[in-house]
Amino acid sequence: MMNFAGLPHLDYLDLSQNTLSGRIPANIGALVNISFINLSKNSIHGDIPPSICNLTKLTSLVLSFNLLSNGFPTCDNLAKLYLNHNKLTGPIPSSLVNMTRLESLDISDNLVTGSIPRNMGNLMSLRFLDFSNNQITGSIARIGNLTNLQHLDLSKNRISGSIPSTFSKLISVKTVLLRSNKLNGLLPPELGSLVHLSHLDLRSNQFIGSIPTQIGNCQFLSLLLARNNLLAGPIPQELGFLSELTELDLSKNNLSGAIPMTLSYLYCLFKLNLSYNNLAGRVPNIHAGVISLDQLSSTMVLTEKFDVYSFGVVALEVVMGKHPGDLLLPFFCQTEQPGKFKDILDQRVPAPSTIDEEKDVILVALVAFACLQVMLG
Repeated sequence: MMNFAGLPHLDYLDLSQNTLSGRIPANIGALVNISFINLSKNSIHGDIPPSICNLTKLTSLVLSFNLLSNGFPTCDNLAKLYLNHNKLTGPIPSSLVNMTRLESLDISDNLVTGSIPRNMGNLMSLRFLDFSNNQITGSIARIGNLTNLQHLDLSKNRISGSIPSTFSKLISVKTVLLRSNKLNGLLPPELGSLVHLSHLDLRSNQFIGSIPTQIGNCQFLSLLLARNNLLAGPIPQELGFLSELTELDLSKNNLSGAIPMTLSYLYCLFKLNLSYNNLAGRVPNIHAGVISLDQLSSTMVLTEKFDVYSFGVVALEVVMGKHPGDLLLPFFCQTEQPGKFKDILDQRVPAPSTIDEEKDVILVALVAFACLQVMLG
């Protein structure tokens, strides 16, 4: 690494995406006028020097995608701190809660241990928080006061306990990702008060009880993923009122009863997975590009429309050489699909060489789209 002692007037430093190695020199603290440092995507190793916090004008520090193993700068003046994809170990320092100007914090993909610090609610400016893919333990009760938080990712840790009712205070949150932890207990009805929520991922935890009907109040919800939990009871009919929903995965739970007829209102639904539950009754006319209903129940009855729709999906898959998911989403959301027909054909197969061959391919596609259309009727 370079010697920074002779650059006292430098106010911006970006050395990202190079092949730099070695350690960050302690004399980086001599950059008294620096406001932005980006050393990401190199091979820098060792400690993050404490002298970085001598830089009172520094607001953005980006050290992502390196080999750093120690140090967690908790500089009071930082607004953005990115330490993700390193080899950092040890707990999150309690002094983190003094970084009251912090807006973005990403320490994902490290080896961080311990629990989330007390008084995390002090970070009232925080909008982006990513602790995913570490070894963090304890509860998430300390997250609930971050009223400006928009993105929360605690996935792939060892966090336990329940989702607290104080989550209702996350009034700005759009993304909540809690996948692959040890969370348990009931899903709080207060989740329904997160009116800006668009992504909710609860997969691979130990949640019990029923799905709160109040989730139907989250009008902007596009992804609801609760696969591999212990949820029981019926699927709330209120989920059918989530008009923006594109993916719904409730598979591998203990859900019972009938699939709500209101799910047929989800015209933007792209993926639906209700497999490995105890659902029974008739399958409603669901508008989804990918539907997995296997292992539902021996009493489940598929409708004739569903069979016709499935044929249409398979026919398009033959023409395109892949599942037509990207094509189906705007089709069901009734938005314009740009591009030419030839662009969706399987590029591995020689293009039609005669007029008759072109007509045959077009006919297959027309029949396929007609089969899809029955689910809109």
